[in-house]
Amino acid sequence: MAEVKAWLLSGYFVMLGATSGGAEIRGQALDGVKTGVLRGGDEAVKLIVDVKGVKDLYLSASNGGDDYHFDQAVWCEPKLIGKDGGVADLTAAAVSSAQVGWGEFQAREVWVGSRAFKRSWYAHAPSVLRLDLSASPAERLEVCVGVEAGSGKKGSVEFMVTPSEPASLGSEAMRRAVLTPDPITMPALANVPISQARVHFNPEAARPLIDKGIRQLLFVRRYTLTCSHSYTEFIDSRWTPGGSLCLLDLPSGRVTELTPETMRQGVINRFDLSWDAKRIIFDFKSAASEPYCLYEIGIDGQNLRQLTFRAPDYDALMARYRIAPNDMHPCYLQDGSILFSSSRSMVSVLCNSADVYPSATLHRMDADGKNMRPVSFTPLSEFSPAVLPDGRVLYMRWEYNRKGAGEIKCLWSMRPDGSGTAEVYGNLIQDPETMLYGRPIPGTDKISFLGCSHWGPNNGVGTIIVLDTKADPASTNAMRVVTPDVLAMTHGGFTFLVEGKYVNESTGRPGRLFKDPYPISENLFLAACKPKGVGWEVLNGYYLALVDGTGKDTLLFRDEGMSCWGAYPVLKREVPPMISYSRNDELALRRQAQCLLTDIYAGLNGVKRGEVKWLRVMEQTPRPWTARNVWGGGDACGMAHTALGPRVLGLHVSYGVVPVDPDGSANFLVPAERNIYFQALDADGRVIQTERTYLNYMPGEMRGCVGCHERGTGVAQQNTASPRTSGGTALRRKPSPIQAEPEARQLGRVYDYERQIQPIWDAKCVSCHGGATPAAGMSLAHERTGLYSLSYDHLTRRNVTGRQPNENDVRTGDTEHKPAYFYGAYSSVLAAMFDSFTPCFDGFPNQAETLMKRVLALREKHKGVVLTSYEKRQLYGWLDTSCQYYPSYWGQKHLKHKDSPFFRPEVTLAEALAPTWPARFDPLYRK
Repeated sequence: MAEVKAWLLSGYFVMLGATSGGAEIRGQALDGVKTGVLRGGDEAVKLIVDVKGVKDLYLSASNGGDDYHFDQAVWCEPKLIGKDGGVADLTAAAVSSAQVGWGEFQAREVWVGSRAFKRSWYAHAPSVLRLDLSASPAERLEVCVGVEAGSGKKGSVEFMVTPSEPASLGSEAMRRAVLTPDPITMPALANVPISQARVHFNPEAARPLIDKGIRQLLFVRRYTLTCSHSYTEFIDSRWTPGGSLCLLDLPSGRVTELTPETMRQGVINRFDLSWDAKRIIFDFKSAASEPYCLYEIGIDGQNLRQLTFRAPDYDALMARYRIAPNDMHPCYLQDGSILFSSSRSMVSVLCNSADVYPSATLHRMDADGKNMRPVSFTPLSEFSPAVLPDGRVLYMRWEYNRKGAGEIKCLWSMRPDGSGTAEVYGNLIQDPETMLYGRPIPGTDKISFLGCSHWGPNNGVGTIIVLDTKADPASTNAMRVVTPDVLAMTHGGFTFLVEGKYVNESTGRPGRLFKDPYPISENLFLAACKPKGVGWEVLNGYYLALVDGTGKDTLLFRDEGMSCWGAYPVLKREVPPMISYSRNDELALRRQAQCLLTDIYAGLNGVKRGEVKWLRVMEQTPRPWTARNVWGGGDACGMAHTALGPRVLGLHVSYGVVPVDPDGSANFLVPAERNIYFQALDADGRVIQTERTYLNYMPGEMRGCVGCHERGTGVAQQNTASPRTSGGTALRRKPSPIQAEPEARQLGRVYDYERQIQPIWDAKCVSCHGGATPAAGMSLAHERTGLYSLSYDHLTRRNVTGRQPNENDVRTGDTEHKPAYFYGAYSSVLAAMFDSFTPCFDGFPNQAETLMKRVLALREKHKGVVLTSYEKRQLYGWLDTSCQYYPSYWGQKHLKHKDSPFFRPEVTLAEALAPTWPARFDPLYRK
């Protein structure tokens, strides 16, 4: 375990407010105090420990009896209380020593369960913190403990407060690497003009670039952004203004500062160069309280102009939501217009219970900044767009539709107008979790990108990877890691090769880190590089490097006073074709698009022809800022800031169904500018297969696909919107409009457990499964509990609802393609006991036989319980939608709000999809 030395400031008391926690445990330190095993998602437990007579106090966290993965142990708002009632905030002092099994000991804000703690210690288990109390008049320790919310439902930790160090914490199998403070002494920081900066230029490293006709490079000088996640550079980086946009002349080594001196009071992040190499567009943040906006300047440093501006209601948004729109990551399109990432969509990242992380999605505007509009409508973030040689735009997209929240941030493409969205690589690949800064490699079908972890910390730094787009996009063999001494194989921190073993840690010191690789060829890259021995967050720790195909880096340019980023060759480039979709104006007016499916059975292995009768048109709906909880905590569930269900982060709704012809073809209409995915249904309404991602369709767009699991095998072939029209009866008729499901009472559906599923139990089940002693200990009573209900809690915890994807988890290990019948009703004991179909328990390989016996026994026992066809379809729909409980983001969910007129409201489909609260909720949301 890493060891860090510090000192406790004994006897320094200040009066602070008391801390309130969930459950409380009281005890004597001399006797030892233990919490028992606490797990990810649990609320914090408060410890109140008598420390009188204790000289050395040890705060320990074990791995809970299993491995140490996700054991993110935190000691929240630790205080020592004196005899006179004075309170010492321990995070304002320090510990005598700290041993941590992974990462580094930190003092920072944390979240446990549904609550934020501003001043806390993070010491990933197994860990030991020692406090020297020999000179302290303290009488008791008060601290809240738990597993940080970032672990999701995973993680298991037991906390202990003892007068001596425990003999064992379950860490014997761990590599005990000593990570010392930075052995490299860094120069002083200096936010000065480039003419006054202490710089180092390597002419030998410049020679290979000059030989390829590259004589100038653009780059940015700025301090390192110290954000918590790979996508939060614009949200929670500490404010350290300084730097400039610069031009490096390679033959001479001379550097010219392009941006005016006044911009050194702000921060420039990323930029792009026009096709004719005459103009530069960049994002700039002028002050800590201001947003990133887009600016353009000439390659000669002239004609600076601002293209985007703070939103008119910026101050009001900041006051209400603590966040407001930012414009970032600009990219010149073929016609001179601009694509960029922006949080103007005003939707929130779904898996942060603090609800402080806005999503940033792709937008487009004219060259002069006018006619701004979104070209993507997803719930989560999209970054680093770059135009491919065939005219499409490559970008990073994060989504977790029916899969773990942290696992997939992969490479996608679209046409510049937002049509033709399609996966390029990584939607079935867990590691690296984040695939960022993708760029085409000149003269090849390959792409380079940066692989990095998700958070804890990571500011978009990691390893350089080359992707062969001709290889299988579902295989890791398509990737070649150029810098294998640093990998991105975990959810948090970094993974370095140290003494022949890979070590996960969070200081960044054991090895190199890279950012924003620019490919000159598939074996030569420009990149920002941090050397071994320097922490990831060191403000002047990164320099420009040349990296060859073996991963060797050579310093090209360094500014001692601040870091350098984003090296970009100044070359005229061939303009790719400006591609767009053939728009059906009639459909566009109706905000619809057309889908054509040749044969759903192509790729749908194990399904007999004729089994699929319908496609259900589904959406995972963004959560708007306007749905923010403004009445206090309690409505969060796990990582979700708005409870929808224990496994659900993004709201799922149904628009209805469309028919599938007997030959497997379909031709139908879908809503445009929504996040659409499909479920293949049998005749009884059970889901055979679910699409575990979504697509955006532009108004009037026509999209075609071959089968249920069609996958492209090359970047040039992907993203085609031209359907294969040979065969398929549905392709020879007019498109079908979305219609109501058989026996449904209306078109479209929200999923509302209390109003759709509970009435079934009330009518058919509670006579036995109700009261104080329900049959088999299974209560199906409607009694409401903290966030859900008694029946819901019993069903979802008794292994009867089938295999369910879990969005409310970080790394499920469940990202790969799953066969038909794997999830939902077909895998559910509950569904099978009320029907005669043969269930599929492939998702429970070690329990399949036991579960089938259970089904047969329950069928026999419940012969007299008969559900109507309508009730069965209601039940199947719920099981096939991850057992979602609530129908929308709106309203108050926790039982403590039960007397409110906005408690667990019934909503329509239109209200569930609305970007702002329905008018009837004004009294709640206008508080």
